[in-house]
Amino acid sequence: MAIPAFLANQFSPLNFSSIAGYPNHVPSFHEWNTYLPRLSGNTDRRSDQHLKDFHECIEQHGIIFEDAQMKLFMYSFEEDFRVWYKTIPRGNISSLKCFHKAFYLYCKRSYPPNALFEDCCTHFNVENIPEGNDLAEDVCETPFQEDIHSH
Repeated sequence: MAIPAFLANQFSPLNFSSIAGYPNHVPSFHEWNTYLPRLSGNTDRRSDQHLKDFHECIEQHGIIFEDAQMKLFMYSFEEDFRVWYKTIPRGNISSLKCFHKAFYLYCKRSYPPNALFEDCCTHFNVENIPEGNDLAEDVCETPFQEDIHSH
């Protein structure tokens, strides 16, 4: 079954080609809309706390497939976080690990300290990000263009 055009555009920064079983089951809008934590820049909610809440949510609801987790992580963004997501070049996020690292780097520059990032999940390890480097090949399977955060 083909993905509708509006969804294909919405997911264009995400590259699912290396994810086993893609496409896997994603909960319906009516399911996740009631429980998914949201993050916008117009809140005092910290980005590191959002990531922790997101992982608690997907674990609680049994969302085990990486492509579903990536889609739901995208859906958790609102306002300026959604604007940032739309600046990511097509196909540049190939794993949840890569998505988290891009999110970390964006938040590191734009929002309060992200102390909880290190401990939130197995997909993310802040120590693997070289200082002064956006997303190097050793950090993410598909490196971002260096100007991604300038938007």
